[in-house]
Formats: sequence, C-alpha cells, structure tokens
Amino acid sequence: MGTVRVEVIARALNRSPRFVQKLVHEGMPKSERGQYDLAVCMMWYIRREHGRLRAAGVDPNDSAEMRAAKGLRVQRERLVRAQADREELELGRALGAMLVASEVQTGWLEKLGVLRERILGLPSRIAHQVEGRGRDEIQERLTAASEDALRSIEESTRKGH
Repeated sequence: MGTVRVEVIARALNRSPRFVQKLVHEGMPKSERGQYDLAVCMMWYIRREHGRLRAAGVDPNDSAEMRAAKGLRVQRERLVRAQADREELELGRALGAMLVASEVQTGWLEKLGVLRERILGLPSRIAHQVEGRGRDEIQERLTAASEDALRSIEESTRKGH
C-alpha cells in the first residue's frame, strides 16, 4: 500500500491530525513530509497502546470478560481483607486489647484537667504553710505538694477514672 496523508491516519485512529503529530514526536514513523504508511503506523500505534496497557497492569491479550473477572476478584479480595480487619479490631476492642482513640483522648483530657486544677491550687494551699519559712523548707513543701498532685493523677489512672 502507498502512503497516505495525516488526515487518513487521524481518521483511522479516530483522532485529530494534531494528535497524529504528537505521535510522530513520540516516534511514530512517517515516510516523508505529510505522508504516512498506514499499515506501519497502525502497527506502531497498536504496540504503543499495548505497552501503555501493560504499564497500567492490564494484559492486552485478555478479553474484556477476563479483565472484568480479574477486577471483580481484586475487589472481592479487598472486601475480604477489609472485613477481616474490621473483625480483628472489634475482637481486640471486646478483649480490651484495643481502645477507641476518641475515648482515650477524652479520658486523658479529663485527667489533664484534674492535674491542671491541682497544680493551679498549689499556691493557695501552700502559701500559708510556707510563710516566713526558709528557702529549703519552702522548696520541700512545694515539691511534696507537686508530688501529691501527680500521685493523685497516677492513682486515678490505675483505677480507670
């Protein structure tokens, strides 16, 4: 077969002449300026598309039904994995091995609130006890009061409050 113009190649590919020019830049062969061997160009284009399909993980030799079946199998595998993961999480939670993040956060926010109140209350609780005392005794009493505040949080944590 002889050579044809770019418009014939474009029609054969169901694309525009501009698209054909882009293909030429990608390596599609042409006979001479504005002339193309239709059979050679079609073979080149088919090989290009097969390569693109393989790069996307699709076997171009598979039928549409086979590709659909593979896709369905992949989706079923994803579903089974998701169901197994969900059941594992539910079992972990039921056994007490896993916690819900929002519940943990709420519990810690409560404990931090109690600690904050205990720490902010130190000056009023300790001030009258250390009035007129020496630096070392003031430091000892403040340290003891701070440790007491921390101990109360530790105890409430162990009790699960």
